[in-house]
Amino acid sequence: LVGETEMRAKKWDEAIRAYQHAADIDSTYTEVHYNIGICYSYKAVALKDSLQKSHKKLTADDSKRIIALFNSAKEHLEKASRLDPKQEDVEWAEPLYQIYNVLNEQEKAESTKRKIKKTTTD
Repeated sequence: LVGETEMRAKKWDEAIRAYQHAADIDSTYTEVHYNIGICYSYKAVALKDSLQKSHKKLTADDSKRIIALFNSAKEHLEKASRLDPKQEDVEWAEPLYQIYNVLNEQEKAESTKRKIKKTTTD
């Protein structure tokens, strides 16, 4: 519940810490990994927006920080996909697809895109 509260308040670091604590207790809890992935993704977008607002153009270091956050998001969403391949607990395919696109992992994006279509037509 702490993670959800912090997530709603857009306190990404606090939410990630709370969810990570839950993952440490039960590493097979799909929703926790999904939520950690979502938090990292939103944190990356917020950082990008903030940096662009403050100095209009991202530096190479800025881009590395943002990509690292998206990679952390990917790691947790991929874990959610392994724990819940049929998306019975959480719908991880759409956010994972978006992250693959951001990271230019087109082959993985296409594979995930098929999973999005499959779940919407089932």
